[in-house]
Amino acid sequence: MRVHNPIPSDRGVWEDTGAVTKNIPVSRILEDPFFKNSSTSYFVQLVDFCAYALLRMEKPIPSRTKFGYDKMYEILRPVCVQECNRKDPRKLGIIR
Repeated sequence: MRVHNPIPSDRGVWEDTGAVTKNIPVSRILEDPFFKNSSTSYFVQLVDFCAYALLRMEKPIPSRTKFGYDKMYEILRPVCVQECNRKDPRKLGIIR
């Protein structure tokens, strides 16, 4: 949709081109609605990071704790929507 998004004219043809459809790519959608490998998508990489940071905070392992992986989620705390789950005992908004 960011490259090829044919839109049909509601009047039969587009006045400026005379064509039945016009390619109008979208510019405000973060990702296309298709499954992607994270190596090709910064958005999926960001989600992977958030999930891994939460996992290491909830279940730290010594081999990663020495690098501070158990504290990565704290970096995300200012942008988390804490109102998602007001019953979270740690006040992070996490639905457990």
